[in-house]
Amino acid sequence: MSNTNGVTTHWNEVASNYDNLMATDRAYQAQLDNIISELSGTPNRILDLGCGTGAIMGKLVKKYPNAQIVGLDPAIEMLNVIKGKFAGNEKIDYVSGSAHQLEFEDNSFDYIVTNWALHHLIHDDKVKCAQEVYRVLKPGGKFINGDQFAEVMGEIKSPDRAGHILDLLSRKAKYYLEEVSFERMLLQVKLMPKFLTEDGECLATPEFWVDAMQNAGFVNTKILISEPAYLFNRVVVGLKKGD
Repeated sequence: MSNTNGVTTHWNEVASNYDNLMATDRAYQAQLDNIISELSGTPNRILDLGCGTGAIMGKLVKKYPNAQIVGLDPAIEMLNVIKGKFAGNEKIDYVSGSAHQLEFEDNSFDYIVTNWALHHLIHDDKVKCAQEVYRVLKPGGKFINGDQFAEVMGEIKSPDRAGHILDLLSRKAKYYLEEVSFERMLLQVKLMPKFLTEDGECLATPEFWVDAMQNAGFVNTKILISEPAYLFNRVVVGLKKGD
């Protein structure tokens, strides 16, 4: 399924049940906390890239009730869920679009945050995303990129890459079965072919994102580990140079 920006997304299909699947996943919640821990001060405007059903949004609203928050997602059904969840909150705007083609003015946001969204972009579009994020951040603004990552990249049929993805996703599936639910495990197993063929699930290394962000102009980049580390959930952070 594709949105008008050409970004493949299958998340319209699971939007209605996504919150239930993720609510009891302690690793997912640890990732969200890792992201929120990087926010400070009193930001005026925050962009949530790939806002989904509002996992980060809820934490942003709680921490910064007076901030203007923009949620962007290519999946219309996800946006419908989040609109219902935050109905009546006039501080939130919603935009259908893709993270590599941001239709915002330069220097628009104090923070740009995202979680488990940007791996849906093909790798070339990840590079474009880093450039676009840098453009629309205010000087001194921060990009906080939480996602699922891998240790190996390469050609889709590369034995090294494919073997690593198989091992990584098998670890994830076992974790979900033991720590979350059968349903969460089953979703991971169903998605395995998409990860293997990079059909809307294109895992990159954290270092790939560090390079893309530094090439776009970001400074003070760093990688945060979300526990359990073996699931390879990470948060990559960078600052836009100040005036």
